[in-house]
Amino acid sequence: MKKGLIVLVLVAAVVAAGAAVYKYYEAAIKRKPEPAVTKTVVVPPGYTTAEIATLLAEDGVIADASPFVWYCRLNGLDGKLQAGEYVLSSEDGIPAVAAALAAGRVHVVKFTVPEGYDKRKTARVVEAAGICSAEEFLEACRRGDPRGRVPTDDLEGYLFGDTYEINGDAGPEDVVATMVDRFFEVLGPDGLARAGEPGRSLQDAVTLASIVEREALLDEERPLVASVFYNRLARGMRLESCATVIYALGGDVDRLTIQDLKVDSPYNTYIHAGLPPGPISSPGRASLMAALDPAQTDYLFFVSNGDGSHTFSKTLRGHLAARAEKNKKLGKR
Repeated sequence: MKKGLIVLVLVAAVVAAGAAVYKYYEAAIKRKPEPAVTKTVVVPPGYTTAEIATLLAEDGVIADASPFVWYCRLNGLDGKLQAGEYVLSSEDGIPAVAAALAAGRVHVVKFTVPEGYDKRKTARVVEAAGICSAEEFLEACRRGDPRGRVPTDDLEGYLFGDTYEINGDAGPEDVVATMVDRFFEVLGPDGLARAGEPGRSLQDAVTLASIVEREALLDEERPLVASVFYNRLARGMRLESCATVIYALGGDVDRLTIQDLKVDSPYNTYIHAGLPPGPISSPGRASLMAALDPAQTDYLFFVSNGDGSHTFSKTLRGHLAARAEKNKKLGKR
C-alpha cells in the first residue's frame, strides 16, 4: 500500500511536471517580441534549425530561439527550413514563421517593363523595384547572355518587356537572364528558325523589330511599317526613322528638331543608310512577328495621323500630300 502510494505520488508529480512544461512551452510559443517588427531576413544555405532560430531572434522576429527549435522538432520541421530571402513579421508568431520557412515562401519582387523600353529605361525600372542599382543592371547586360544565345554582347533588344516576379535575393544577373529567357520563349522555335533563314540574321530581325516597336502604336499596322522599312532597305534608301534619332540622343526626347536629325551617330538613320548597329528597344511579340513576316506592299513612306494610326504611301508625292492633309486637319483643331 505504501509502495503503491509512492508510485501514485511519482506519477502525479510527473504529470504535474509535464503539464507545467507544456504550459511553459505553450506560453513560450505564443510570446511575441515587443515592439512588433517586420524584417527582411536572409537565411543562408546550410543553416541548421538552431542557427536559423538564433538569426530570427537577433532580428527580433521571434522572442527566443529555443521555443522556435522546440516547435520545429515537435512538428517535424527540423531540417526542412529553406534558405532564401524572407519578409517576416513578429506579429505572425512562431508557427506562421516556421511554416513560411518550411514552405520556402521567399520574398518576391514584382515589376513591369513595358514593351518598347530600351535597356536604360529598363535599368531604371529594376532600380525602382529595389533589386539593384541601374548601373549594376547595365553592367550585367554588358556581360551578355550567360547561355550564349544572343549573337552580341550587347543585350539591347533582348530584354523582353513583361511583368516579372523575382525572388527578393536575386541579383542583376538573375534579372537579365530571366528577361532574355522570356524573349526566347516568346520568339519560340519557329521565330528563331525564321530569323535564321538565308539572307536574315537574328540580330537584324530584332533590330528592325525594335524600330517597328517604337514607330507603330497599333498592332495591325506593325506588318505595314515593317514592309516600309524592308522596301526602303531593298532600294538602298535611308530608313529615316525618328525613333533611331531619339535613341541616339539618349532616349529622353519628346520632340525632335531639324538640328537633332543631323546628330552624328551610327544610330541616326537620317544620315546613315541601312540598319543601325543594333536594336533601339526591346520589341514586343507583335513587332517581332512583323519583322519576321512583314506585309507584302509597295509602300515606301508613312506619316502619323496624330491618333496612333498612319497613312501609308507608295510615292514621295503621295507622302507629301498625306502630310499636308494631316497638317490641315491639325490646323483646324
